[in-house]
Amino acid sequence: MKTENEELVESEQSFENFRSGFLPSNYEAPVTAGGYLKVKAGETHRIRIVGSFKYPTTAIMGWEAWTADNKPVRRSYNVEAYDELTGIDKDNKPRHFWLFQVWHEDQKMAMIWEITQRTIQDAIRAFVDNPSWGDPSKYIITISRTGTGTDTKYNLMPEPPIESPSQEIKDAMLSARIDCRAIFVDENPFGSLVDGDAIPF
Repeated sequence: MKTENEELVESEQSFENFRSGFLPSNYEAPVTAGGYLKVKAGETHRIRIVGSFKYPTTAIMGWEAWTADNKPVRRSYNVEAYDELTGIDKDNKPRHFWLFQVWHEDQKMAMIWEITQRTIQDAIRAFVDNPSWGDPSKYIITISRTGTGTDTKYNLMPEPPIESPSQEIKDAMLSARIDCRAIFVDENPFGSLVDGDAIPF
């Protein structure tokens, strides 16, 4: 009669034998694109902004409203769109947003980051306007968040060195085939890029 512990060990060995026979020994789940960057309280993320507003497939800005049934509606950045969304937004206060492609340095993943917080937008503008930093595709930005609700605070810090994105990053961004404009028609930006669209990488 086997003890309970012996049966447990035998069961674990049986599972390991099944797994090793079912999957290649060097198998690793692929790292795929498809994520939206969300910075939660207590988290720190290291990203590189690879989108540029000169190329709308990679970066856009506009107005965002939330309907009474909590669904987002986004339009381009113009007066007419603001007026339209004022009547749609549940609080009658559309928010100005930036949305662009980013490379997550730690997760090694192509992602999208939407920013509605003025403090974050101002911090990025300050880096871009600073001759020591400039183009945000050429350095990593560390983003951290503390607090929740009205006590939320974000901290952004650029990291040296100043250098262009690696070929690995460029290839990953191309493979993700992101077209940021797709959100204006309520479609998934990932995989929406059409051959021939201008991109900066």
